Amino acid sequence: MGITSTFKTKAEQSHRTDTMQDYFDRPGGFAFETSLHGIRMLYDLKGVPTVLGDVSVTDPHLHKRMAEWCAIAQRLAEGPPVITIVLPSEYVLFRTIDGDVASQADQDWWTEQIVREKQLTRADVSVACQRIEERTFLAIVELQTLREANDFASSHGFWVSRFIGRPARKMQATEKLPGDPFVFRNPSPLVLQVQE
Repeated sequence: MGITSTFKTKAEQSHRTDTMQDYFDRPGGFAFETSLHGIRMLYDLKGVPTVLGDVSVTDPHLHKRMAEWCAIAQRLAEGPPVITIVLPSEYVLFRTIDGDVASQADQDWWTEQIVREKQLTRADVSVACQRIEERTFLAIVELQTLREANDFASSHGFWVSRFIGRPARKMQATEKLPGDPFVFRNPSPLVLQVQE
């Protein structure tokens, strides 16, 4: 790998900042940007996404790092640390439908057709939808994935407000998927979140 591959142009850095800003559901919010290999904690510092730390999922000190992050978040937040979890793109199924999915019944029908190949039902998944002109874009994730991510975060003192799925950049380009995030609500919200 050449040295130049580690640098990004100003346009790429700006795009990265813009997309990271979508991670926060409130000013001064927090996000876990997750991958198959690790977790990055982000903080909305006066509108600028700021990395508070990274940790590998195989790090023997993972629980200690999470406790440190929770302590930092509690100091920075006004109230309990509420976060958005950005899901690994590998855990989200993205599909494009040529045509408008006009109703919830239409969306449920298409979802059933798509998840059947994965031996799942509509009741097993959460769906986010975006419509752009004559096309509909669906993002589908298993509820079990959301519950496990929520349990992990809450076991470390964080309250999850929502989950975000975003296709990888290559997929956005080749399949003309939108760059805006697909938002999934927490399937197990805490009472505090319901009252907000």
